[in-house]
Amino acid sequence: MSAGKGLLRIHPKDDMAVALSDLAPGTRVEVDGEWLHTLTRVPAKHKVYVRDLPEGALPRLYGLPVGRTTRPVRRGEAVTRENLADLEASAVIDRQEARWTPPDVNGLPTTFRGYRRPDGQVGTRNHILVAYTVPCVSHIAARAAAIARRAFGLDNDTPWVHYARTGRFPDSEETRSEQRVDDIVVLHHQSGCGMPDHGDRERLIRYLVGYIRHPNVAAALVLGLGCEKVPVTELEQVV
Repeated sequence: MSAGKGLLRIHPKDDMAVALSDLAPGTRVEVDGEWLHTLTRVPAKHKVYVRDLPEGALPRLYGLPVGRTTRPVRRGEAVTRENLADLEASAVIDRQEARWTPPDVNGLPTTFRGYRRPDGQVGTRNHILVAYTVPCVSHIAARAAAIARRAFGLDNDTPWVHYARTGRFPDSEETRSEQRVDDIVVLHHQSGCGMPDHGDRERLIRYLVGYIRHPNVAAALVLGLGCEKVPVTELEQVV
């Protein structure tokens, strides 16, 4: 990590640095012993490229790719939505840099108490997820989850309430035998209304599907109004 007069470079391999204060065009700042002149205005806490990069490059921050350049960018130019696109799941990343040595597990348990899902995944929790496709019904989702948690006794069956009632904490066997559902949770977001037909819409679908398919989720209830950009019926087809 290196800091100049106005710039912070977090990782030596980073292609961008963070502005510590507002930088006007033409400001001379130091990065890793080299001087850089800003070509554009860079607001405080925003990023600036420290290397020239071609279109389609995968610039790094924290040592990891954070996006894909949509055009050639120059050293000293601010990082913006116009020159950097989101790094999609299909992007090719150099996997050779991720080196991992498996730990020695000899003598350790080879099983654990979990939940095997129909698709082969295994979860450590058994949650029911309440989601929605448009924030207009977020309060309904929260209310439904609260009522269901009370109906299942989840509001009262916490270890501390059990301790206050009985003078001891429940062990895992006792807790698991008393309830089959660990918790009922709401998946909050602010998308689904007035969004473009491309880009944001696909991100919301990936966001919802990712959580619904998570191995810690046993079942999901998805609420909608019918006027949102991602109808519940369409989400049901991809889940």
